[in-house]
Amino acid sequence: MTSRFMEPTRRGRPRATHSLLFLLALNGILGGAGCKARAEAAPASGAAGGRIPGTSSDVRVASDFFVITSTSTSQTAAQGKAFDIGGWVLPTDFYPALQPHLFAVVRGPYRTSAAATAQLRWLQKGGHYKDAYLKEAGRPLLPDGIVNGMVPYTVLLELLGELSVTVSERKGGDNGCEPEEPYYDVDVTRMSAEPVINDATGATDARPKRLDLGLGGFWVSKATGAIQRMLICTE
Repeated sequence: MTSRFMEPTRRGRPRATHSLLFLLALNGILGGAGCKARAEAAPASGAAGGRIPGTSSDVRVASDFFVITSTSTSQTAAQGKAFDIGGWVLPTDFYPALQPHLFAVVRGPYRTSAAATAQLRWLQKGGHYKDAYLKEAGRPLLPDGIVNGMVPYTVLLELLGELSVTVSERKGGDNGCEPEEPYYDVDVTRMSAEPVINDATGATDARPKRLDLGLGGFWVSKATGAIQRMLICTE
């Protein structure tokens, strides 16, 4: 596989304005987040994430290192790949040394190249993940202190890769439960899994399934860009 990540980008700092706006809103809506339930045994030393567990303040490392197993211009395709081979989906716009506008299936981040190399070697045992490679990504393009409490900023980045956002344009004013002026209706779904039984063998497998996150009314004013929220409508 020839990856677009193989050559470092020289286009300067990528822009992530719209995704960052959604991240800020998501941070307030969820109030913290958990990691994906799907996990695999792997070398544990060197795991990063900016905020080191057990500390009370942000400890920003010089650079994050990732093991990249796949890349795609499609978030849906990357999510499907992560479902098949493990890892999580990273929107590359949030790291200056990654080529922008891609979705990478990754392991990490790690604080050192040595830790990432150990993970890469572990993945490639037995001839698997032949196209995986290590990449130094730099520091994430996020404001300091974006996360309160003990949640690493990388958890929010993982959520941006894990969640799919659909935006629909609405004229507004059709009923009392929506804004009066034109707005964008935001729908958020996540990739999950459901069990599937093979009729021939009786074996149980799993297939991907997309679930609505159930955020209620999540609207963005076309005129001002202001986010409006409504959990319950009593009209």
